[in-house]
Formats: sequence, structure tokens, C-alpha cells
Amino acid sequence: MNKLLSKIIGLAAVLILLIFLIAPKLIGSRIEAATIDRLASSLPPELSQQLNINTLSFESAWFSSQAQLEISSDVINEIMPTSLVLQFKIKHGPLLFTADGLKFGLAYAEIAPQINSEAFDQIMTELSNQADIILPAVGFTLSAGFNNDFSISLAIGQISASQALNSGQLQSLTSQLLVNEDLSSEFNLNLQGIDLASKTENFNIHIGNITFASHSKFIAGQLLPSDSKLQIEAINSSAPLSFNIANFSVEHQLSSSAIVANSPQLDFAQQIELGGIKSEFQVEALSLHTDIKGVSADLIERYIEMAANINSLASGTLGNDPVEQLLEDFGIALLQQPLEVDNLFKLNAFGGEHLLQLDIQFSGMADLKSTTQLDMETALKALAFELNIELDQRAILQSPLADLAQTYIEQGFLAAGNDQIKLNATYQQGKLVVNENVLAINQLLNF
Repeated sequence: MNKLLSKIIGLAAVLILLIFLIAPKLIGSRIEAATIDRLASSLPPELSQQLNINTLSFESAWFSSQAQLEISSDVINEIMPTSLVLQFKIKHGPLLFTADGLKFGLAYAEIAPQINSEAFDQIMTELSNQADIILPAVGFTLSAGFNNDFSISLAIGQISASQALNSGQLQSLTSQLLVNEDLSSEFNLNLQGIDLASKTENFNIHIGNITFASHSKFIAGQLLPSDSKLQIEAINSSAPLSFNIANFSVEHQLSSSAIVANSPQLDFAQQIELGGIKSEFQVEALSLHTDIKGVSADLIERYIEMAANINSLASGTLGNDPVEQLLEDFGIALLQQPLEVDNLFKLNAFGGEHLLQLDIQFSGMADLKSTTQLDMETALKALAFELNIELDQRAILQSPLADLAQTYIEQGFLAAGNDQIKLNATYQQGKLVVNENVLAINQLLNF
């Protein structure tokens, strides 16, 4: 019985060994599709259509492969002929010895980036002659999983440049991109800080701890950024202006809402916040929230197509259609669509809280075919809005805006009461009402 068990264990060990010996060769047969091709296909369409991506070489052995990938842009080449060459040293799975230790996976690649540009080399040489520049160590890796997902990690050390009277420093940067089998993705970036100073220009600024996170997924049949957030912990300067911002953030979300005329509708939401502000302008904090509702997915697709066509025009492959025509066609498509935009702006200043709310509805101009048909009266008929302003009366009347606010109150454009200064304005079907006073918009605009 013990001999049989020993044989079974020995046979299993041999099979496992054969698997780990043969698997790298089998993986090598599809390694290009799992790494190079997947990397290229994961790019957003609006970006991939503007890039030229070519595999310069690919050599596959039993346990490893090597590849060269060249990336360039016709738009950039018009300004300065430049290409980015990525050198791949790929290890085949299933056992992978990575910078973070032993892992299981399909492949692991160390990537060495190189910029090929005579103009860039000349610029770097001139900068090196004028200043002490310390270039960073760069770590660039790609990991491919068994379920057709992959991740890219980038780490850049500190970059610094200094002269007798000027200096700049970029603290270490780390980032990671995770792409799933369905091409949905997650991206994270952290930059520890930026410091710039110039005694000749009397200028200095510090930007501390920058983080950015975003997710992309298929929305209404298109791969789009579904949410993202940029956050900066501190921004401060002592010259030429002295200020300090304790927190700055920008956040956005994109979602699908409904289907109108067989086209999915998309909703955008964006929030901008600045907090802990200390400066001579007596502003302590501010925020802006914007909702854009009812954007047609077809319009997004047309925008991506327009961007690609403009790129083709720059490279001379589109023909003689001017950029102005492309922009005009997109502008007409934009005006044809109904749209709703809601804005809420909050401000803490002069020791009080103030609010501005602007809601806009545009019914669209479905019959518009060219800009020659566009006139102000037709556009205004499609437009409606409501504006509400609420100001802290005590704060405003003790601020540098006191005289101006008092003048508008006396003229009836602003209403004062209950410790607030208010303005309410609505517009619909050619009728403008400001604080219950009706104004004829066509008389104001002379048409």
C-alpha cells in the first residue's frame, strides 16, 4: 500500500513538473496576443484612433519572449517628429518571478521606455547645460492573468532641476492600470508633490500629494469613463500671491439614464471643491456641482469620430475637408439635441455663505440642418432657464462689494430681506422675469 501511494505521489510530482515545464512554451504561443495586442486594444477609442501603434519585433522562446512596440502620433509628429519605443522582456507563466515576489499568471513583462526624437534629445542636452538635472529611476511592468485581464504598473522616482536662482522638483510617482477581460478598467495614480521656485520671477508654489482614480466601463455600448476623482491635499504659495488651499478635488460620474428615439441617453455629474482657503481675497471655500442630463450616446460617438477625423486631417489622410467644417457639423448635431444643465455654486466669503443656482433647459433644434438656418430668435425659443442667487446680507454689506450691492438693491435688480440679498430670474418663450418684473427679451436684444 505504501509502495502504491509512493508511486502515485511520484507520478503526480512528475505530471506537475511536466506541466510547469511545458506550460511556458504553450503560453509563449499566445503571449503576443496576451500582452502586446491586449495593451493596444485597451486604449480608449478617442485615444487609439489618434495613435499609430506598431510591433517592430517579437521573438518568443520557451520560457521568455522579447518585443519592441512603437507608439507615435501624427499630430505630435507635425510639431516634432517623435516616437515612444517600448522594449518588452516577457517571462512566461504559470510561475512568475516578479519585482513583488513569486506570483501565478500568464505573463510578466519588464518594460523599458525610450523616446526617439532628435528635437527632444537636443532640448534635454540644452537643459543639462543650463541646469543641474537629476533624472529618475523608472520601473514599468505588465502582468497578464489567466482570465485575459492584465495590469500595468509605473513607478518614477524623484526628478529635480536647479540653477542658481531657479529650482523645480517632482516627487515620486506611482500608477497602476488594471484592465479586465471585457476591457473595463481601473486606473490609480499618486504623485507625492511638486515644488517650483524662481527668485528671478519672485515665484514659488508647492502642490502636495496628488491622487487620481478612475474607472471605465461599457455604457450604452461604448467604453467610457464612468467615474473619476482628482484630489490634491495642499496648494500653497508665498509669492507673487500668498495663499493656501487645504483641499482641492474634482469628481465626475457618467451613467446611462433612458432611451429616446432608439438612442441611449447619458447623464454627467461633476463636483469641484476648494476648501480651507486662506488668502487676501477673503474667500474661505467654494464648490460647484454640475449635472448635464440627456446627452445622446450618438452625440458622444460623433464627438469621438470628429476627433479622429481632425487627427487624420492633421496627418494629411482625410482629404481637403477643413477643420471648420468638422466642427460645424458637430455643432449642428449638438444644437439638434435637447439638453438639461443644472448648476449649483456655493461660496464661503467675507464671513458668510452665498449660493447661486442656474438650471437650463434646451429643447433642441431638430430641424436645423446648417448654420445658415440659425438665428437668435429660434435659439431663444428653444431655451429656458431659472437663476436664483442668495447672498448673506451682513457679509456682503461689510465687504468691498457693499456699494455695488446697495446700488442694485435700490434699482430693484436685487431684493433684500430676512438677512439675505436675493435675485430670481426666469426665462421661457421669450419672456424674462427678474424679481417678478417682466422684461421683453426681444426689446433688450433688439430683434
